[in-house]
Amino acid sequence: MNSEESPQNMSPRLWFALLILALSTFTIVTTELAPVGLLTPIAKGLHTSESAVGMTVSLYAWTGALSALFASVFLGNIAKKRLLLILTVILFLSNVLAATVNTYLVLLAARILGAIAHGAFWAMIGATAIAIVPPRYIGVATSVVFGGVSAASVFGLYWHPFGMEAGILANGCT
Repeated sequence: MNSEESPQNMSPRLWFALLILALSTFTIVTTELAPVGLLTPIAKGLHTSESAVGMTVSLYAWTGALSALFASVFLGNIAKKRLLLILTVILFLSNVLAATVNTYLVLLAARILGAIAHGAFWAMIGATAIAIVPPRYIGVATSVVFGGVSAASVFGLYWHPFGMEAGILANGCT
């Protein structure tokens, strides 16, 4: 069927789905980068060095990159909506665990768990955006969804001082 003969309009439901995916990318990038400004309070709270806590950020990045590579091969047959929901729940739980730990090793485990889900999320998010929209809106869909990354880089940094203060207050550091 010719593209001019098939319906090519975006419904409000599709726009809402793209907005949800963009909010997901915003949230994931913000939570990925949040520990960078909290290295000192986390290190004090866990009685470890800042460089050790910094390793949780580096290890997160490497694990996420490797996870994305493997996820695109091994998770491609799972329904995208279900997979993204599962990955989001795993990310949420790993962030809650990381925020409430008392030991460095549990923090490291929580960050690695989150990074595995994070990488798999990135491997699937673009394909999901493309799959839910009419062909002529593929560019718009990917721009909207990955616009969450840009928004997190700008607004996540804007809100970052508030997150840092909350982290400092939660750990009782001054």
